[in-house]
Amino acid sequence: MAIASLFLRLATVLSLKGRTIAGDRVSDSAIAPVDQRFQEQRQPAVVVYTDDFAADQIEGRDLLTGQRSIQLSIEIVVADQSEREVEGADGSETEISVTIPETDEGLELQLDLLQRQVIRVLQVDAAPWSELWRSLVVRVRKIEGQRGAGLKEGVRFAARQLLLTVQPLAEPGFGEPVAGVWRRFLDQLAVEPALADLVPLLEREIEGEPMTDWRVAQGLLGLTREGIEGIGLAPPFEALPEEGAPPLVRITIDGGDGDGERVIEAEAEG
Repeated sequence: MAIASLFLRLATVLSLKGRTIAGDRVSDSAIAPVDQRFQEQRQPAVVVYTDDFAADQIEGRDLLTGQRSIQLSIEIVVADQSEREVEGADGSETEISVTIPETDEGLELQLDLLQRQVIRVLQVDAAPWSELWRSLVVRVRKIEGQRGAGLKEGVRFAARQLLLTVQPLAEPGFGEPVAGVWRRFLDQLAVEPALADLVPLLEREIEGEPMTDWRVAQGLLGLTREGIEGIGLAPPFEALPEEGAPPLVRITIDGGDGDGERVIEAEAEG
């Protein structure tokens, strides 16, 4: 689930940046409690997490497919900001006070609008990252909203969590070139200046070591060597030359029953 979860989280962040009243203040998996974090940032903001996942109806040992779900958490907040002039060491200065207050009607309205904007971007926005987000999500199974709670017990801040339980696209297999939506995702990520350096790393991790077709099938099915041979997808033996061994130039086949021998010579190069 690591690749599907990572790509889904990045696609969510990049879809929302600059598309809501939070502007570019959309971050990936910030850790500080909501009321501490956004008092420092001093602006409406969004934080995206993909913490929980589950899979069932798995066939055999296939760890990449089955009926999967990821909980995508989108945390939204509206901070209260005020300014005043104060005397500083170098004269008059503007002091900015930012808090996430206990919610009221006006803040609830802003939260509702921000929540609406988030859903609009993910569902209908035509920008490339929104299109990729919808390509990564096969189905949204459930959506929930939770009130943001602060450090003080019982205090309700102007913050909210959207919890989307989604069925993601099945993970890419092992040993094959990156293709399909995964290729489109990496190509789009390559034009993001802050994230372009991730592309070679992610590409290597998805592809892994090159493998023959039957080894790719073995990985997708989670089978042992004996199992993949048993269903006829693997050759009965796989002869790999030892390092430094001379190349194979001649094969002699004993026909048996007086049929003599058949010799197959390797074709000369060039």
